[in-house]
Amino acid sequence: MQLVRYILGVVLLSLFLTQVSLAQKRNEFKKRVKKISRKVKGKLDSSVSENGDVEETEEELERQILEGRVENQQKKKAKKVKKSKAFMKKKALKKKKLQKKKQKEVEVPKRRGFVRKTGSQECVDKLESEVSTFNCTFFLKLRFCEHEDYKERMKDVCAKTCGLCPAPAQPIIRTCESSKFGCCWDNSDATGPGQGEGCPDCVNDHPHLCQQFRANCNDMTDTGIWLRKKCPAKCRICEQPKKKMDDKKRRKMKRKMKKEKEQKRIDAIKRFGYYPVGR
Repeated sequence: MQLVRYILGVVLLSLFLTQVSLAQKRNEFKKRVKKISRKVKGKLDSSVSENGDVEETEEELERQILEGRVENQQKKKAKKVKKSKAFMKKKALKKKKLQKKKQKEVEVPKRRGFVRKTGSQECVDKLESEVSTFNCTFFLKLRFCEHEDYKERMKDVCAKTCGLCPAPAQPIIRTCESSKFGCCWDNSDATGPGQGEGCPDCVNDHPHLCQQFRANCNDMTDTGIWLRKKCPAKCRICEQPKKKMDDKKRRKMKRKMKKEKEQKRIDAIKRFGYYPVGR
């Protein structure tokens, strides 16, 4: 009997311990499930917030792009308006200039395509494009201005376009040589018949510098020009009488000036289609 009781007690104790261990395992499992569910929930919340931030960022970028497009369109429109205003202003100035030009010209009844002009201009085209389709530009393209048979006629009716205007008289340049008592050492006019009468004193403005650089008096450089101006005594400018230009040198200079003038006339014809009067 005692043995049976002992065996039953052992069996009951083992059953009790088994139930206790099962309950502990069940509690641990529940805890694990709760922990895993919390982690999953946290991850879901973070992903949702990140998606919200991404959407906000995309909306911000879209708004900036749209604003940039609007700003670019406004800039283009302002640029077009500015360009249009400049064009209209230029056109108005051109029209005003043409009106002033027409006001200066006095026309008489038109006859055979000719218009007689009055005014201070010495070299003008008598054949106007408004009167005849056979204008001076048309004859210039046909090279009538250079043709021997038509050159005189073109000189009469299309002198300006053909570049056949008479050369203006050379201005008279007054020099000390043409004065009553001649020149001083600095090319100013002498005021009396005596030697150096009325002329400024021939002295060095900077004696030390004049002495130091006296060897450069005859140089055709900025230093030489400065020395001859500021150191006339050291450079002996006062002692050198002004030499007159000999005839040979004068003729050579005239030929050079004539050649330069002719080249200037040719360049003007190529550029403007005529040789401007007085240039």
